[in-house]
Amino acid sequence: MRRRFKIDFAKSLITILVLGLSNPLAAGLGNVNAEEVSSSEDGYSWVNTGLLTDGDFEQSLDDWEIVLDDTAENAGTTIKVDEWASNNTSSIFNIWNNDADSRSVSLTKTITLPKGNYKLGFIQEGAEGVSGLSVLLGDKEVTCPATNGWDIWSDEIFTPVLTVEDEIEVKLGISGEITPGYWGDFDDIILYSYEEVEKEVRAFDYDTTPVSIEPVESDLVAEKVDGLANGFITGFDLSSYLSIRKSGATYKDFDGNELTDSGFFNLLKDNGVNYVRLRVWVDPTDGAGNYYGGGNCDVKTAAEIGKYATDAGMRVLVDFHYSDFWTDPGKQTAPKLWKELELEEKAETLKKWTETSLQELIDSGVDVGMVQIGNETTTGFCGEKTRVNMCTLFKAGSEGVQAIEKANDKKIMIAIHLTNPDSIDYVGYAKDLDTNGVVYDVFATSYYPYWHGTLDNLKTKLSAVAEKYNKYVMVAETSYVRTIEDGDGWENTESEKKLTTDDFPYEISEQGQVNHFRNVISTISSIDNNKGIGVFWWEPAWIPVNNYAGATDKEAVLENNKAIWEKYGSGWATSAAADYDKNVGEWYGGSAVDNESVFDFDGKALESLKLFNLIRGGSTATNGLSKIYDASAAFEEGEDIILPEKVGVLYKDGTKDEAKVKWDKEDISLVEKSGVGNYTVKGIATYNDLEFDVICKVEITIQNLIREKNYGFEDGDKEWKFTGSADKNRITNEESNQRTGSYNYHFYDGSDFTCGIEQSIKLSRGIYKYGGYIQGGDCGDNANIYIYAKTKDIEYKESAVLTGWKEWKNPEITDIVISEDDTELSIGLNITAAGGGWGSADDFYLYRVGDAPEVTPTTTPTPSSAPTSAPTSSLTPTPAVSPTITPVTDPTITPSVEPTEKPSEDPTVTPTAAPTETKEKNQPAEKGTVIKYKNSGNSYVVTSSDVKNPTVSYKKPKNKKVTKVIVPKNIVYGGITYKVTAIDSNAFSGCKKLKKVTVGSNVTSIKKNAFKGCTKLKTINIKSKVLKSVGRNAIKGINKKAVIKVPSSKLKAYKKLFKTGKGLKKTMKFKKNS
Repeated sequence: MRRRFKIDFAKSLITILVLGLSNPLAAGLGNVNAEEVSSSEDGYSWVNTGLLTDGDFEQSLDDWEIVLDDTAENAGTTIKVDEWASNNTSSIFNIWNNDADSRSVSLTKTITLPKGNYKLGFIQEGAEGVSGLSVLLGDKEVTCPATNGWDIWSDEIFTPVLTVEDEIEVKLGISGEITPGYWGDFDDIILYSYEEVEKEVRAFDYDTTPVSIEPVESDLVAEKVDGLANGFITGFDLSSYLSIRKSGATYKDFDGNELTDSGFFNLLKDNGVNYVRLRVWVDPTDGAGNYYGGGNCDVKTAAEIGKYATDAGMRVLVDFHYSDFWTDPGKQTAPKLWKELELEEKAETLKKWTETSLQELIDSGVDVGMVQIGNETTTGFCGEKTRVNMCTLFKAGSEGVQAIEKANDKKIMIAIHLTNPDSIDYVGYAKDLDTNGVVYDVFATSYYPYWHGTLDNLKTKLSAVAEKYNKYVMVAETSYVRTIEDGDGWENTESEKKLTTDDFPYEISEQGQVNHFRNVISTISSIDNNKGIGVFWWEPAWIPVNNYAGATDKEAVLENNKAIWEKYGSGWATSAAADYDKNVGEWYGGSAVDNESVFDFDGKALESLKLFNLIRGGSTATNGLSKIYDASAAFEEGEDIILPEKVGVLYKDGTKDEAKVKWDKEDISLVEKSGVGNYTVKGIATYNDLEFDVICKVEITIQNLIREKNYGFEDGDKEWKFTGSADKNRITNEESNQRTGSYNYHFYDGSDFTCGIEQSIKLSRGIYKYGGYIQGGDCGDNANIYIYAKTKDIEYKESAVLTGWKEWKNPEITDIVISEDDTELSIGLNITAAGGGWGSADDFYLYRVGDAPEVTPTTTPTPSSAPTSAPTSSLTPTPAVSPTITPVTDPTITPSVEPTEKPSEDPTVTPTAAPTETKEKNQPAEKGTVIKYKNSGNSYVVTSSDVKNPTVSYKKPKNKKVTKVIVPKNIVYGGITYKVTAIDSNAFSGCKKLKKVTVGSNVTSIKKNAFKGCTKLKTINIKSKVLKSVGRNAIKGINKKAVIKVPSSKLKAYKKLFKTGKGLKKTMKFKKNS
């Protein structure tokens, strides 16, 4: 017996004429995989029919029928938006079954299809495992593949092709028996038909002959980018230029001579700038004549700047934001006058505005070579958030540009601009553009090294779009800092406080700017078939209107600057923008990138302005040593202090090396004796027969006494026992509920319940602190949730109130008095909650924080004095030996002593950070910190201290005698889980006894020489499905009969990764491991 839900819908059959196909073609498609015919050479293509308008679930379920097993008690469906997700933040169809048995469920609708060939596509995510569901289109259906966890969305999945000979009604949707304990989400259900499509071929002149110029006279080191095309775009975004000039600021050439407007643009042209990018807002005013600032970027402003650029021989990229002010992934606000328009009316308005504005620019004498339809439209565009609606507006903007092309007999490239290449599925986005018929030529991205990941990943993402959809690709925005100093009194985006949170892969200097741009340009220009066409520097001329950094009376200069920013709009925003952009009231002010410029704070041209010519012709400067890096290391109290054997060496061109170092034994001895705290150890590095004084910053953290007792449940329920009788009182690896690592303790019951976990430990006399992390909700007004610590004589408790998913609470008992040695302490968590209450717990800790008082508490605990603060070392570094190089602490390179591997230890061995008397959340270790495990000897180096995604790289084993190694998925340190994303260069080089290696599922990069010379290595088992790069000679010299096991879905791709220059021999084999 099933109960049927009708969600008040008027069932209607939709009949829309689509192109009918001949019988031979229809017959030929009967068994063809949908992917194989998605790009056809016979004039046909799979096209969204438009018949299924609510498959994205952005509307209601009114036109769908839901049928659910009436025996279901804890199963159901809903439409929701997952605000915590990063890969899909639109509405989705959610389905779940918390019953003990399978439950039948379906979501279907009936439509009428005319003659033709059809397939149904969809995407899904869900708990790890199989859902038991299928997606159907008439009598064609596909079993939903296994899902891989929260926020891991599948590629598009298709039903088999349905051939319709005569008009018929068909049922489509989702149906099946949902597996017990399973939850899942569906989105973007699209009905495709196979139709004849005429695609216009848009061709552009692009000079691919290699550039050839003489080396440039400069003190900056740069190697020319070989094979760089003459037509390659090297552009500046100069949108704020006019407002800065109106504010009274001046620009000067390399000799300090003041420049006119034409002189300024000629200077740029002479130094290799061939394109100027200009943002354009629709109406950046408050209606009373007050501009919003940020350069006051309306069409008139763009026309004036664009004419200067054109007269100097440069072309112009027009960056239409289709907003009245700044747009980015976080805000895509429609213009004031467009906000209330329905989609179709908005599209028509957008098209006409594009035509009018673009024609005005051309009539003003601006040589428009490219137009962006939107700015960083990753998650929205002009007030629309669904991909289908966004594409409707993209098409309107594109059609506007095409109309102007035709009217002026002029070719203009059309670009779509995204950002966040580190996390966004660019191929999926490009697929949506293609499916929805958006005409464009260039797929562009922002790429800032502080936030957007590696250049290898950038190339992979853009290359995939270029190859699959035959698009040009480019970087529309990038930049790099030359100083951390603030030039105008308004805090910069990249300031000193960002040094510990953002990535700085190059030294902070003009040389660092050159190195960054050379590497980005080399990456883009190397994309196959000359599809990588350019790189733009974002606002490298946004200088202070008055120099705050060099002023004596800084406050007076700042006040003057504020008045000027407000009057001329030469700062980030004026107060007038507050009504349009609510955030402006908090941060309107000056330039946020004056430290990323190619002009100094007084407007004089810097040597880095020559960089585009430097990458074309190279530099006359000789490469040399730039700096010797200091080191850092972290250990738990009681661990052996083994400091890095080498420190990093940096050359001017960004090349890196290592230098051997000897550390002061007395300093190390003092650190070992001093206990918890932060210390500085002196050392002498030797490089090329020269000696340099260096230091190592050493952090000793307090020991978590339950580190080895499964504090974070990574070993299941080992050491813990369950209490109470909750239906879902268990350890789980559901990714949505753990705080760190892969596992957590989970609780839930449909009826009122009491449950918990507990373990015991014997302690010596002292004062202890116990705590943990809990999240959850729906536990009722009378819920009683607390952690406890108890001996035979006394019990301590600390309560927590759960307020929602991922709102982690940190109850902590700070003064647990243990008066006698060998006392048994039971620690645990109690949950008493109403039916429907749910939650999880993770990352428990127990620290010894002081000595016990003389008096032993009897019935109630007597708080003791707080533990003393951590000791402060008096160790200081000695003066530098080198007359030319001052050691600079830089966390990007910290080579370390490497331990042996015991495969079962790393994901569970978890030294933790020293506790403080505050309850602040643990923070990831500083980038470059060496993390070493006492038992296994493994050491890792922190490669990112991003609190949302901390990562480490695996260095190399302690010695060369290891025979079997597992590079884990994650490691846990200081209560923080770090993804292991790389195997470093030379990590296992020369390990001649190594026979087998397992590579964890988060590894994206195996670097050069990683396994070089491992002559007995016969098995490399790669669990990762995200491996993007394999370095040169990575497997050179391994056993000639080695087997490389890879995920089945990655067999072809990974064969290609290992193919050339990696050491692969014909006798080696690839096999599927899953």
